[in-house]
Amino acid sequence: MSTVTKISAALALVASLGACAGRQAIPVTPMQATDNDLACQPLQAEVVNNNAKLLQLDQEKISRQNSNLAVGLVGAVLFPPAVFLLDMGDAPETEAAALQQRNDHLNKLAAQKGCFTKVAQG
Repeated sequence: MSTVTKISAALALVASLGACAGRQAIPVTPMQATDNDLACQPLQAEVVNNNAKLLQLDQEKISRQNSNLAVGLVGAVLFPPAVFLLDMGDAPETEAAALQQRNDHLNKLAAQKGCFTKVAQG
């Protein structure tokens, strides 16, 4: 194996190790300072938007699982270093949990203000 090949292989390994963690989670804060100032319409709109984000996160989780399955099969059968490409992060789950908590909080505020009955959550 030539030096260039060894260096290329080492760089590929380092680059692939960076992918192991997946993307970093950016969860919403369940309670925000301006929440009590929100009127009924903005409360309901935010819950609806959060539900749409929850659906997107579900799709991201399914896509990640499918990708990991494919990478695992390739790693097991053809190219073992491919297992370093597995996405082992939990960003969608972390963000979804925070959105659920946010929706719970917003629904409680809406109920206190008499805005609407609980909006279905994703």
